[in-house]
Amino acid sequence: MNYRWQRLCLGLLIVLMAILFIGTNALPGRAHWADLSTAEIHVSDTNVRVTLTLPTEWVNFADDNGDQILARNELQAHEDTLVQFLGDRIYLTQPSTSTERSLVNRPTLEIPDPGLDSGPLTGATPAPSTPATHSTVILNFQRTAPLDELALSYTLFPEGDATAQSLATITQNGRSRHVVLTPDQPTVALSQSSRITQVGQFLMLGIEHMLTGYDHVLFLLSLLIVSSRLSEIIKIVTAFTVAHSISLALATFNLVRLPGPWVESAIALSLIYVAAENLVRKEMRQRWILTCAFGFIHGFGFAGLLQELNPSTSNLALVLASFNIGIELGQVVIVAIAFFILNALRKTTWDQRIRQFLCWSMIGLGSVWLYERLSLIH
Repeated sequence: MNYRWQRLCLGLLIVLMAILFIGTNALPGRAHWADLSTAEIHVSDTNVRVTLTLPTEWVNFADDNGDQILARNELQAHEDTLVQFLGDRIYLTQPSTSTERSLVNRPTLEIPDPGLDSGPLTGATPAPSTPATHSTVILNFQRTAPLDELALSYTLFPEGDATAQSLATITQNGRSRHVVLTPDQPTVALSQSSRITQVGQFLMLGIEHMLTGYDHVLFLLSLLIVSSRLSEIIKIVTAFTVAHSISLALATFNLVRLPGPWVESAIALSLIYVAAENLVRKEMRQRWILTCAFGFIHGFGFAGLLQELNPSTSNLALVLASFNIGIELGQVVIVAIAFFILNALRKTTWDQRIRQFLCWSMIGLGSVWLYERLSLIH
């Protein structure tokens, strides 16, 4: 029986570590941003204005100096090409008719007036949490149909990237709503406002954000790896949940803002510290206190996406609650799997060796992440 348990545990560990190592192929310093864009869509009586923040590598043909930021002079030099490229992928449609393309052939690219600021400008001022790998441009579409007949199609996703997303805010007459655009659901009606749809989308976004946030996953596993009692695990998970929920709310409503690279570096450091502590300490009875402190930092990491939304909108609380519940559901999945594997490990003869190997692996990964994230701090 012990031999069967050993084979089962070894297989589960191999699968788990393979998933985590494969997932870290994305550049760690911007793991949550690598395939994410944001769009602020303002609808008026005459036009639809889209403020788009996207990975600069998607439009690298316009990044002449290779600094991953499109400056005003680069926008001007490549204006026609950008309009052609973006207009083919972002356009207005009329779902009620046979028209499948934009109502106007191309949007116009809005470039700031040089006289407004003597310093260097990109297409628009990005949010403070936007990483240095993204650029912001503004597209203007002329309205030629009633709002209830209009939809926006957004197909600006890398080919074959099923995880790419665009976090969009649609604003009209002072009222806003939030949607998540994906390769499977690239179109949104500009006149519809379904709370149920928003809840579902941000619930799934929270689950995915947790399950694919490999630094958060490994940190949670490092907290649980030396816990043997269910009561301890409940305390640790509860402390982590309460702490990151508070900081997530503070950051989302712009009550507290911290530089993204510093937050991501602190998250990597928290993984290194906890994994190292696992190797040197024997008693972890007060670990929930440490978990609470580090969980507060992780909440700011979770908030990186939601900080791009307009904090003055009336339904941001609903979006925040849905996103946070999604994170908790993803966390429950991780804890359940970890609890099963760790309990199974205790029935083997090489329990301690495996735990030590996992801790050293986490220290190694955390160190690589810390180095790369610190290199992004200017």
